[in-house]
Formats: sequence, C-alpha cells, structure tokens
Amino acid sequence: MVSNVFSFATNGIKAFPVNVESDISRGLPDFEIIGLGDASIKESRKRIWTAIKNQCFDFPVGKVIINLAPASMRKVGTTLDLAIAISILTASGVVKPEMLKDTALVGELSLEGNLLPVKGILPMVEEGKKNGVKRFIIPRANVPEGGIVKDVNICGVSNLRQAVAILSDGEKGVYTGEGITSMPELSDINFEFDFGQIAGQHECKRALEIAVSGCHNIIMLGSAGSGKSLLASCVQGIMPPMDYDESYENTAIYSIAGKLEHQSPLSSERPFRRVHGSVTLRGLTGGGRPVRFGEVTLANNGVLFFDEITEADRRVVEALREPLENRTICLSSLGVSETLPADFLFVAAGNPCKCGRLFEGDRNCSCNKAQIKSRLEKLSLPLLERIDMHLIVRGVGFRDMSENIREESSSEIRKRVIKVRTMQKERYKGESFSTNGRMNRQAIEKYCSLSRDSLEFAEEAVKKLNLSMRSFDRLLRVSRTIADMEESLTVQQHHLAEAFQYRAIENVREYM
Repeated sequence: MVSNVFSFATNGIKAFPVNVESDISRGLPDFEIIGLGDASIKESRKRIWTAIKNQCFDFPVGKVIINLAPASMRKVGTTLDLAIAISILTASGVVKPEMLKDTALVGELSLEGNLLPVKGILPMVEEGKKNGVKRFIIPRANVPEGGIVKDVNICGVSNLRQAVAILSDGEKGVYTGEGITSMPELSDINFEFDFGQIAGQHECKRALEIAVSGCHNIIMLGSAGSGKSLLASCVQGIMPPMDYDESYENTAIYSIAGKLEHQSPLSSERPFRRVHGSVTLRGLTGGGRPVRFGEVTLANNGVLFFDEITEADRRVVEALREPLENRTICLSSLGVSETLPADFLFVAAGNPCKCGRLFEGDRNCSCNKAQIKSRLEKLSLPLLERIDMHLIVRGVGFRDMSENIREESSSEIRKRVIKVRTMQKERYKGESFSTNGRMNRQAIEKYCSLSRDSLEFAEEAVKKLNLSMRSFDRLLRVSRTIADMEESLTVQQHHLAEAFQYRAIENVREYM
C-alpha cells in the first residue's frame, strides 16, 4: 500500500511543499529514504523506527521505501520526521488516508517519540496556506510561531501518539489559528547603552540622530577612547519600532536560523547585530550548503554595527558593497544561488591609524605613511561612496567631562526619530521605499528639488570636495532628512551645508 502525507522543508528564507510517499512491500526487512535528502534525513531512519516502537506501534515487517517528492530539490534538516512516521503508519493501516486531507505535518521526533521544536515553522505555514493547507500538526513549542498566520488551524502535539489520536479519533491538541494582524505595544525598554550617559559629543549625537531618522549609513573614524563604539551602541535605543511586515519578515529569518524565541516570536524591537574586525567573510555574508545566514541577513530591518572596521580583512569589508547598494546578498554554492534580504542601517567605527590621532589636529599623529595606509586602504572609495555620512570623532575635553550638564536620553531622541520617520512614511506612500536613505534617482529629483542659490552652492561644494554623482545623491538624501527634522517642506542651503560636513573623509587617499 502507498500513502501520501503533506509536509514542508525550507530553502533559504522560503519554504516549499514536500509530498512524503511510503510504500510497504513484501521482502527482507529494509527501510530506505530516497528523494535527495541530506545526511540528517538519512539518519532519521533509526530515529523514526525507534520512535514508532516506543510509542507502542508496530513497525511494518517488509520493505519500506520513503520517497520525498519533488526528488529534484534537496531537503535539509529534521522537519520531515513526523510526516515520514505518519506516512508509514498510514501505509500500515493505523491512520486512515482520508483524515490527512488538507493537513500538513511538521516536526522532529526524539527516540521516545516526543515532538521537538523545529526551525522555519512560520514560512512553512505561510506557504501551506498558499497551497490550500487548512490544518498543521506541529510540535507544541512551535504553536505561538505558527499561530501568527491567519486562517490556518495550528494543532500543537507533544508526541507521535497524540498526533495519531488526532488523525484517527479526532482528539484535539492545542489549537490556535486566529493569526496576529497587529504589533504588540512596545513598552519602554531599558537598553544597556543610553545617550544620556555620554558627556559631550553633541555633534556626533546629532549626526547619529540624522542617520537613524533617515536610515543613512554612517562611518565614524577617530582616536581610541573617543567614544565611537559607545556612541554606536546607543543607536539601538533610538531606533523606531518595526511595523508588522518588517517584524513578520524578520521572524521568518530568525525562525529558519534557529534564533527565534518560541514564546514571543513576533517582536517590535529591531535587531542590533555587532561584528568586530576579526569577523570572517562567511560569518558576515553567510553561505554554504545548507545556507547559513550571515550577519548582514540577521541584521535585516535593524542595525549592523561593524566595530574596528579598519582592522578587518579588506575582502570582508569589500563584501559590504553589494548589500549596501542592493540591500540584498547573493550567495552561490555548488551551482545553487540564493538571494537573501540584507536591508539594514550600517554603522561602522574604527581608528584611522595605529595611534588613532590622525584627525586630532593639535595632537600630532606618530604613525608613518605605511602604517596609515595599511588602515585606510581598507576603506576603498567605492565603499565610502555607498556610506551616506562620514564622521570624524575627536576625544572629549576635560571640561565636557567635568561639567554637570544633563544630557538628552535615548528615549527623548527616539520620539523625534519616530516623528521624522512617520513624516517620511506618509510622504512616500505608494513608493517602493519609506525612508529618505532609500530614495532612488527619480525620487531624489522629485522630493529634493533645490532653489537656484542652493544649486549654485551645491555645485561649488561638489567641485571642492571632488564628489561623484553617487556621493552627491547620498548627500541630497541626508539634506532631505535634515530638512524633515526641521519640518521644512524644501531643502534649503543650510541643510545642504550641514550635509556636506558629513563627507569629511570622502577621499581618504590624501591622508596616506
């Protein structure tokens, strides 16, 4: 007898349906799984055989062949364990085939037959809904995640016997299927780092507020101990909350990556991923088979903070050019290509030279040209052109440290950021973007028109700084954000003047 059970597997950040076919025939006892499964699926034979036995079911005597269709697509992981076990029991007559109508089964089995949580439930349930699945039987721990999808019955079970009881006798498990259509309220979060704890550095705080308000990538270079890393760490506390679509996308990514909190899968808090100059290329971009997400994908819709960027391998730094330009990362391995989302706010910090005092002015730099070049050559001109704001961070003076002045807290700055982001979202309704930092050329011409005086000022500044058109476009985006912060309908000359200040290290070659 041949049985068919519907299940799902993942490929990149997407799920695809898998038809688990079982055939039991006479012959010497054998148990084989075919259909392009990886090592974890091949190993599942003994795990499934033992689970069926320990749940007090008889494993069929004879030749058991399992086919995972479509056989042309590679299946990875342990999500098919439950479907394979139920397929065998259906072919054995324990479960009636008609009870499997419009039902999909996903889950990993332990040797005792208990259901263990698996990765990727959210994209599987979403894809199942598109394919007409009305009921999912999944591990109990994955129920909150599966329940995000509306109009699908999610049945959480603890073990194989309970799954069989639901399919055979109609016994109910833990059901939820109402879906989540709105974000939970974002309460005040006490972040570890707060701008209110930093004395002075008002210019840097202003620049970071502009960067977050318009989603502009920013790099900070300066001496050691000037507060670059601390300033960047505070960015997390002024980021606006995610909307439903952003949170849904990130939940799917973190689900497949196995980094999701099962009890509260949908979160308004944006991810903040921090990498150091010692990060590897694979760790930053991801890759391999199966595909492992890198930091650029885990930071999607959030912040990627690259600390000590001038210490990193140049190949690693140059790999950022694709996600900074396209907001995606394309990975190729064994002839298979995957395009993953990588839309994040990029914040980088580093020392411009070994002693770090290159930009200090009155404190002479003690490094020779070779030492300076070894650091600054990591920052190629094409990379810097893809970063909207360049900031030189200088040390805090003793007076700033000693004066008892109340500094603005991150929560105060965050309120202003949310206000500016809301203005942009309203302005760009119907566009493919919602922030100034994501405007394309046509949008820049439409929303960043300049007066004659401002145009002449911009032309003179572009010639002086020797900016490319790509750099000028990014400068206009920053100007638009500064104007929004002042609630100005037009980009004026002083907005441009401030934006030009944030291109201070456009041409790093002059320091070598």
